[in-house]
Amino acid sequence: MIGVVVALALASGASASLADCRRLEQAFDTAAMPRPCAQALDDAALPVADRVDAARLLAFALVTNGDNAGGENAFLRLLALSQGWTQPASASPRLRDAFARARARLASEGTVTITATATVSGDGWDVAADVVDPLGRVAAVAWSLAPVDGAAAPATGALTRAPSTAHWTAHVPRVASSGCTVRARAADGVEVASVPCTGFAAGAGALDDVPWVTVGVTAGAVVVVGVAVGALVWAVNSGPLAPPAAVTVSIE
Repeated sequence: MIGVVVALALASGASASLADCRRLEQAFDTAAMPRPCAQALDDAALPVADRVDAARLLAFALVTNGDNAGGENAFLRLLALSQGWTQPASASPRLRDAFARARARLASEGTVTITATATVSGDGWDVAADVVDPLGRVAAVAWSLAPVDGAAAPATGALTRAPSTAHWTAHVPRVASSGCTVRARAADGVEVASVPCTGFAAGAGALDDVPWVTVGVTAGAVVVVGVAVGALVWAVNSGPLAPPAAVTVSIE
């Protein structure tokens, strides 16, 4: 019960910051707006749309009070949350200028890069991704395995970020697949980067489903992997594999 009360109190506090930010904007008290607006922007528990609105109001307050650089930074944080956001036509020239500079910085400074690896481990793969994210745009990282032979849909799942790091990991179950990809998305769901997994062996997940056939002959042994038994028997009986003595076929 105490936990529920604490959670409600925290939610109420977060909502109060945004409510204060909006109330002060309606009163045109721009000098008092930055503190509650910044608090709401920093609150990762708030919906993305609310944080975007807090960033918009913060930029408005800062630019109105002559802090153009601060307004630009607020707009940059807004774009990191929602890169497709656009200003209303009624925005002032100073706001439009600060926003244009922020958008230019997003293009030049906001490139997200991923290094992803897949290592065979037990019943699947250990997938790891190191994400370089200068502007903090990435909210989620996921893996996906491409289907084989027109399967209905790829297998997908989330990677988990190690605390205070840029390292994300997941254990991916073994399934037949033609490829592995890691994707990073911003808070609004827009994909900001994707790369194939280095070290992933296409189809390796289906090893347990491949028929392993061993053909033993008097002079030695030939191992044939992943062929139909009928084709193997035909090759032994009519091809160069035909032995001078007995042939033993075992399926494991």
